[in-house]
Parts: sequence; structure tokens; C-alpha cells
Amino acid sequence: MLSSVDLVSLILFCVQQVGVVLAVGAQTVMLGSLLTSARELRIDEKKERFGRIVTRILAVGLFLMIVSGVAA
Repeated sequence: MLSSVDLVSLILFCVQQVGVVLAVGAQTVMLGSLLTSARELRIDEKKERFGRIVTRILAVGLFLMIVSGVAA
């Protein structure tokens, strides 16, 4: 059986991994979008809205990483 300390540690580890996945995925998508916009030499309104959403996802990922790191 898992003790309560092990369970909390496992949950914090999982939260940290979800944060890393969100942050890395969001940054990868943002880079791809930036490169396609640079090739087209313009950023339209749709890509700007998409960039704001991806930035929020990146912020959530970073928040999860920081909270799980501080709590550990």
C-alpha cells in the first residue's frame, strides 16, 4: 500500500509532469505559429487570438510546475 506521503509525492510529481507537458507543448506550438507568420510577413487577427490562448496554456503549465516544486 502507498502511504499518505508517497501518495502526495506521486500527485505532486504528476502535476509537475502535466505542467511540463503543457508548457513545452504550448511553446512548440507558439514557435511553429511564429515561424509561419514570419514566412507570410503578417500576423492576422485569428493568429493573434490563437497566440493569446497558447500563452495562457503556457502560463498554466508554468504555474503548475512552480506550485508542485514549491510544495515538494
